[in-house]
Amino acid sequence: MCLDRNLTKNPLKRADIDIVCYKVVEVPYLKRYKSTTWLLRKLKCFKDYETYYRRYPITFGKIFIAYPVFSEEELHFIDHNQHSIGEGFIHSFKNKDDAIKIAKRWTYIDVVECIIPAGTYYFEGRNNGLTDGYASTQLKYVKVV
Repeated sequence: MCLDRNLTKNPLKRADIDIVCYKVVEVPYLKRYKSTTWLLRKLKCFKDYETYYRRYPITFGKIFIAYPVFSEEELHFIDHNQHSIGEGFIHSFKNKDDAIKIAKRWTYIDVVECIIPAGTYYFEGRNNGLTDGYASTQLKYVKVV
């Protein structure tokens, strides 16, 4: 996923407070065929998810740091020179309804409420030009929506 942004209207920001956002996650392929998967997902207590695009396992309550880790100088260079934000940032949706609409396209996809922790660098823009989103250097997974 890429975040498209306007260089002057969407500069690099640092979160003053925790920012609520949403991420589309997937039940891992090997877990899909167990008989309890459907019930656990229905009860929203299934704990085994991975990110949809990169397939990284997620842990609720843990703060994830984007890779590669950029220095402040590199972040400011990106801020002044890149219209499209891709690798090195964790992408998320600004609006829950947008994330849910995307998630409904597939069977084993859920939406997770997340937090961009205070003090985290982030950009705002449009995910692939379609929905409002964030690209942040850190993200904390909170709960299944």
